[in-house]
Amino acid sequence: MNCNRARELLANYRDIQKERAAILPELDAHLEVCSACRQIQQQSDFIGASVRSLPTLSSAPEAHAKLMRALAAEHTRYIQRATSSELSTPTPAFLKPYLKDIVAEEKHLEPLTTFSSAETGPLPVIPITRKRPRLARMGPTTIVGIAAAVLMLIMAGGISSLVLMAQMNNGKPAIGGEQANVTRGASLSVANIAVQTSYPHVVSALADRNTMYFSAYQDGSDPAWMLEQVHLNTNNDASITPIPLLDKPTTSNVYLLENVQNWLIWLQLDKPKTTTGKPLDTQNSSLTRTWSLDALYVGSGDTKANKNDLPGEKNEASANQPITLLKGLYDQNTVPAWINSPLQGTSTYQNNLLVSWLDNQGTSHLTRYQLDAQQVPTSEELAHVNAGHVLASPTASSDGRSIYWGEEWATNDNILHSNIWQSQEEEAAPEHGRWAPHIETVRSLFKNDEASFHPHVVGDTLFMLSTLPLDAPNQTNKPSPIITTGSQTPVASLTPSAAKSTPVLTPSVTTGQDETPITQPTQAPLIAKSDPNAYPLQADAMIQGTLFGYQLSDTTLAPQQFGDEGQSMALQGGNRFLLWQNKNKSINMFDVLTNNQVGVGTQIPANTLFLSIHGDTAVWLIPPDSNANTTQPANTVTFKTFNWPTKIVSPNN
Repeated sequence: MNCNRARELLANYRDIQKERAAILPELDAHLEVCSACRQIQQQSDFIGASVRSLPTLSSAPEAHAKLMRALAAEHTRYIQRATSSELSTPTPAFLKPYLKDIVAEEKHLEPLTTFSSAETGPLPVIPITRKRPRLARMGPTTIVGIAAAVLMLIMAGGISSLVLMAQMNNGKPAIGGEQANVTRGASLSVANIAVQTSYPHVVSALADRNTMYFSAYQDGSDPAWMLEQVHLNTNNDASITPIPLLDKPTTSNVYLLENVQNWLIWLQLDKPKTTTGKPLDTQNSSLTRTWSLDALYVGSGDTKANKNDLPGEKNEASANQPITLLKGLYDQNTVPAWINSPLQGTSTYQNNLLVSWLDNQGTSHLTRYQLDAQQVPTSEELAHVNAGHVLASPTASSDGRSIYWGEEWATNDNILHSNIWQSQEEEAAPEHGRWAPHIETVRSLFKNDEASFHPHVVGDTLFMLSTLPLDAPNQTNKPSPIITTGSQTPVASLTPSAAKSTPVLTPSVTTGQDETPITQPTQAPLIAKSDPNAYPLQADAMIQGTLFGYQLSDTTLAPQQFGDEGQSMALQGGNRFLLWQNKNKSINMFDVLTNNQVGVGTQIPANTLFLSIHGDTAVWLIPPDSNANTTQPANTVTFKTFNWPTKIVSPNN
């Protein structure tokens, strides 16, 4: 089932559940794997619950009498205008008492009206001289129908107004330059998941409400790495045994990145290569190593992606076996000195994967992959940039019509800069030679202040960090966009002005003998997405700034500020919430749908090793020596996790 069909069915989800329609299992299966459709369902549930919680509307006691009198007056005028042949139908019985009242109050009414309201029914009528223009004729049934429709519209308008006011108060963040004033909501409900594995050193993990995946390695002279899967509905056991996802362990480092539509995505880094025959010192030498971006379909059924038909890939892969989306050679000599990885960010929407990566020559690319279990994955380049500039942190709206990413570079003074680009799909007006309306992709600079980092879309809000002070003149002014359309690709200026930016980072630099200087960022008090001891942090990961949110419906409005000035870092987002870290390593959480801050408190401790978010679920790990349970079996790893919202409310509840 695709998203279009699922969203048609969601409109009648309550009826489908009540009737236990045959399509229900297929629809529920799609909702489990599609975060975009699940978000639409949650929004529908929220609106439905809001409507059902409204007080029952009742009309005023005198409303019915006023309506009947109005209908009686209209019927009186109808009788006066009609001919005798049109009055063969008796006056409706429910109007007769009100016609009598009108006769009693208005003694000047013509006798014809009085006779028509008598108990014997209408009498033959003598045509009278009409004193007003002849109007269109309507029968009694039509009149009653129109009046009833007007009443229904009035009642529906009242309900709609109440729902809109509820949405305005509880739904989306208010827009304005002021700091967000939000009501603290419910706290998290954290669960422990004990997993017994022979690969005890976990470096990355992803989870949803039903399943958790993690990458880990075991000790040895040549450490062995493995991807493993855990079904969370078995967590009643004292310790869960995971399922390996690779045919055999690998000696390459494995870092989980994304899980989209049952496709598991990870980065695989091979051992560093050296030409000197001596062990490579990664702290003082240039890194040269092969890498690949791999995918594995973990859903039920076979996949037809049996052959890597992507450029440069010719190897065969059997059903439900890993396939290679992208591979290359990472050479420290060709990339900027502050870069530590060939990948600079990933994100997903629907069945699409966005990846920013560096090729062998140091050119940075933004590529979109479309993943389908029944088709070979396809790729499309959205942007590229070179000469020391790097594309990073791609993100997109749930429908993919708005895509954002950062463009980063460092100046000679070791100061990191960044602008934000956007790609928008818009309905273009008909033009000469092309009369039919069509969709046009427009790419432009969204923020060119050289101090905006880490764009992240959650719901209908675009979040980002700014390293400018709040009183900077260009903080709230959107720059004039540089428009590129069609097949053109935005290429950054090669000589950015350093005078506009505020210094945000001065990383330490270590230099080996006869080697290119390498920027090695010092360890920051940061909770990373992967274990920083295994996957080194990059310079931009430690950026601290002021967190702002822009409404996607109108990004020209002044942004909303979250948290204290210059204290926020390490943004991560789910389907409806954003998690970020303060400079002191405490965690903040904001629910975009309800416009509420969520209480985290000490649920996520400062010594957390890594934390990652996927959809509705966050999972993290704390160092084993800090676990309170010292009696757990050997090689047992205890994960921490929470779902938000804690429970998805069924439409029948």
